[in-house]
Amino acid sequence: MNWMDTIENNNSVEPIEFNVVKVDHNISLAEAIQLSVEKSGYEVEFIETFYGIEMDIKIPFLVGTEDDMINVNITRDDYTITIDIDIRRPNTIEEKLDILEYVNDNNGFISFSWNNEEELSLISIWMSRERLDAVDMLLEHRLINIEMGNAYVNDDKELIQEKLAQRGELEVYRDEDLEFNLSGEWNATHGFEYRYILRDINELINAIQEERENILRFT
Repeated sequence: MNWMDTIENNNSVEPIEFNVVKVDHNISLAEAIQLSVEKSGYEVEFIETFYGIEMDIKIPFLVGTEDDMINVNITRDDYTITIDIDIRRPNTIEEKLDILEYVNDNNGFISFSWNNEEELSLISIWMSRERLDAVDMLLEHRLINIEMGNAYVNDDKELIQEKLAQRGELEVYRDEDLEFNLSGEWNATHGFEYRYILRDINELINAIQEERENILRFT
């Protein structure tokens, strides 16, 4: 079987979607996401880091192995959702060009990139957004402006419109200098950022499932 042969896969892939869970007590973003993941029957581990919170959502055979997982890294300024997929090291120029063409054709809000290091070769699928309080600071300092048409933060006007509509609810974070939705000092499930992050996790998983057969030809 050569590099570009399609690999038959008899395993059907059911769509995966994590839904918002409502709770009546103060929890952090990570805890809210954990409840959504576990309600769907998957495991999640998270640890607090110096910069924020990092989560590993375990989804066996999302691509091809039992150890497949989505990483969610939430800091004060942004959040990034990533999966790294091990692939075979290319041995020829043609194989390298095949990979480069594939990842370059898939660079939008959900980005595909190829990392080829000495010990390993992998395709990363990822997306990143500014946190809402970071957007708030940009609005406060007039670095983005809806009316002037330069309101894009990671190409998402919807996020800023939502931020403008809910701005009063976010003032507590500036006033009390809280780690916005990381500390558990506020009920994250009443907030729109929880829904945004969960939506983006679902979008990334959906993109991975749609690209599964294309990715498997490189593994």
